[in-house]
Amino acid sequence: MVLSKMEINNGDYSDYGFGYQLETDKNGNSLAWHSGRSRGGRNALIIYPDLKLFICMSTNTNGEGIVNEAEEIANYFIEVLKKG
Repeated sequence: MVLSKMEINNGDYSDYGFGYQLETDKNGNSLAWHSGRSRGGRNALIIYPDLKLFICMSTNTNGEGIVNEAEEIANYFIEVLKKG
């Protein structure tokens, strides 16, 4: 999987490309995420390409914060991966 920033017309680079927000977490891990909603549901996908870790959540709620919840789950698995 290749994740990179997109060059825009003025030569700058956008942090948003093909539906994923590209970021670095508080521990320096590169990640890409996307979330969305439809009537009665929320969804989130977080990808840590260097760790080969993918977290996908789908809920039956209109509540906020699903990306934060997915990050908490990811942090658990990152700790497990670090321990080997």
